[in-house]
Amino acid sequence: MNIDHMAVSRIVLRAGCACLFLCQVLANALLPAQQIGEKVVVTHDFETKIRDQIVGDVRDGAIQTLIAVNGQWCALDEVKGWLPLTHVMSLDNGVKHYTERIATHRNDAAAWACRGMIRFEQGAYDQAFTDLNESLKNNPSDPNTWNNRGRVLIEQGRYPQGIADIGEALRLNPKFSRAWYNRGKGYYSIGDYAQAISDYTQAMELESDNAWFHVNRGSALLESGDLKRAREDYTRAAELNDKFAEPWIGLSNVFLSEGALDQALAMATKAVEIEPKNALALNARGWMKYKLDDISGSMEDLNSAVRLAPRLPIVFNNRGIAFLKLNDTRNALRDFDRAIVIAPETSGTYTNRAAAHLAAKDFTQALKDHETAVEKGQKSPDAFNGLAWFLATCTDDGFRNGTRAVEMARKAVELSEGRDWSAIDTLAAALAESGQFDEAVQEMNRALESVPDGKSAECEQRLKQYTAQKPHRDANAK
Repeated sequence: MNIDHMAVSRIVLRAGCACLFLCQVLANALLPAQQIGEKVVVTHDFETKIRDQIVGDVRDGAIQTLIAVNGQWCALDEVKGWLPLTHVMSLDNGVKHYTERIATHRNDAAAWACRGMIRFEQGAYDQAFTDLNESLKNNPSDPNTWNNRGRVLIEQGRYPQGIADIGEALRLNPKFSRAWYNRGKGYYSIGDYAQAISDYTQAMELESDNAWFHVNRGSALLESGDLKRAREDYTRAAELNDKFAEPWIGLSNVFLSEGALDQALAMATKAVEIEPKNALALNARGWMKYKLDDISGSMEDLNSAVRLAPRLPIVFNNRGIAFLKLNDTRNALRDFDRAIVIAPETSGTYTNRAAAHLAAKDFTQALKDHETAVEKGQKSPDAFNGLAWFLATCTDDGFRNGTRAVEMARKAVELSEGRDWSAIDTLAAALAESGQFDEAVQEMNRALESVPDGKSAECEQRLKQYTAQKPHRDANAK
């Protein structure tokens, strides 16, 4: 439920500046660990109010952000109306509160579930999983707990198990919009964008005004190549909520996909202006600066993002790529290793680490990472493209395999639905390696139809090689 910000504003403004100062002092005195903007946990069911009118409700165990305090009452970011300050506490105190409940009643499924989600919020995923597992033992028919355990599993990178858990939540409650949304995130994580789009659409049919649903469907549409609909979803999300950065991050990625790098940077900068401490926004701006060859500016943003979100794998991924650009292979490998520890099932990280191993001339580890990327990314064209390029162009004769390179490259072209010039370029290199030069020339000409300007010269050079019946060798990864 979205908070009625106008109602909150009217009440706070009526209180006057002096009252606001007094309320803040009171809040600090009563809740030393809870400041405006911090996460809190609600410890009682309560029907929220504006004056004496009930306008909504909040449930025991809900984790929200504290956004306003007025005397003995407070407002939370996703709850309409006000509730007593005595009904909320810091996350650390929340763990103690539910631990005491569990000690008294070991079969209290709700207490296990609530403590589990606080631990999830704190990043203690193994403990969160254990608590939610105990909750399900005591109440196996609760769709919320199945959904939440699925979220934990997905955060741990255990995508098939997480998707299965959320599927059980949907079996128990087919109208559970957040479960459709969360399962969509799971499918997105494994590169099944068609299923992710389907699940996000189901969520939006049940809750059409949720900006997050639009953002995430936009991302899946973007990955599937539907830039028009992706732009529409991101724009609609910005209209629904102009106070968060993610729609602008999405629009930045749309412009990036269109090759409009200056506009992409402008959108990412807008995201940072809205939320200066949003690690994803800083990551997006850092990546756009990288694409514009501002490596120093890129590293500054990515370093800030790492400090703000030390468990966000995409930031380590992107900073690793920036380190590679600086020929700092050691730090690149370190960042890719960190990303893999956090999200071991993300295929793209293995493809990137393979590039670092290749830069270090460690062909054995490069091949191993490319193979792992394909194993974990069965629907990822980039994973197959990376392996195919390595098998087709490796400078070490012992690692090339033209026949398998063709097989992997055709799979990359198939998964990208023939729209990715890079996959077609790789197929041409694989065909040349296997001695099929006429077909290689044909595919290279097809790649040149859509190659970006910055890559056309090197592609023209490869076309000349294949025409002269010479395969291509490359010391770099795709």
